[in-house]
Amino acid sequence: YKVVGQAANGEEAVELTRKLRPDVVCMDVKMPRMDGIAAAGTICDENIAPVVMLTAFSQPDLVKKATGAGAMAYVTKPYEESKLLPALEVAMGRFNEI
Repeated sequence: YKVVGQAANGEEAVELTRKLRPDVVCMDVKMPRMDGIAAAGTICDENIAPVVMLTAFSQPDLVKKATGAGAMAYVTKPYEESKLLPALEVAMGRFNEI
């Protein structure tokens, strides 16, 4: 996959997603200005792209909040490519079913 944008905060992630219309968005939970879960919620509410949370935080409450916001997958850091790629594919497949 090709990276088409990188955001410094959640608000910028939403703006870039609206502008670039990527196939999938990978986002951290903890981000400045707007956290990743809120940004994922906006992106998912607008049905722009599937969101995969890619984060060091594995607490069950955060996973629940992220999936409640619409995230299609949740991968914890450190991650291996062998685990990330299937998560991306699952997220895109789920998104295409909507």
